[in-house]
Amino acid sequence: MKKILSSFLVISCFIFLASFAKADDEVRNLQLDTKAKALSQSTWVDDLRSDNIIFSPASQFQVQVHVNNLGNRTQTNIHITSVIPSTITLDMPDFTINQIAPSQSYTQTLTATVKGTAYIFKNLQANTLKFHMSSDVGSNGDDSVTFYTGNGTKVATASASTSSATPILPKTGSAMELVFGTAIALATGYGALKLRNLARGY
Repeated sequence: MKKILSSFLVISCFIFLASFAKADDEVRNLQLDTKAKALSQSTWVDDLRSDNIIFSPASQFQVQVHVNNLGNRTQTNIHITSVIPSTITLDMPDFTINQIAPSQSYTQTLTATVKGTAYIFKNLQANTLKFHMSSDVGSNGDDSVTFYTGNGTKVATASASTSSATPILPKTGSAMELVFGTAIALATGYGALKLRNLARGY
């Protein structure tokens, strides 16, 4: 009886210690990665550089939100929130992923629309779209996408709004037109002078 009881205690202790070891081996690791591309492009990139594309008012581009579970525990209720710059609207600024099992991933594609000219007020403006991730078990992550907007017009400056110091001269014609016009003016003046003298009697 004592042997059976001793064996039971040993097995119980082993199971108890094994459960703690299993809990200590738990890995919670969620990775958030965001990329973007223009509608006319086929390759997703981390940032949309100005030497590649500049978005004008009312144009659109896509953003890819990718969440990867690199741990060994199923992650649940993964909330994705965004901080949107004033130059765009986003069709799904916030959403929740129910769960992602270990070694699995989730991808969501969003559409961003550039606002009108009232918001795109600079020739070239850098914008950052930020994303934050959090889950029920406390896993967090952040990532962002940078893109550029422009309305195609230069920003007005003080010097551009003032008048030029150079005098504006009247429009002139060809040399022949100037000579002919001068001769007519002289002849008309001479004739008027003669008529005035005749009228006065001298």
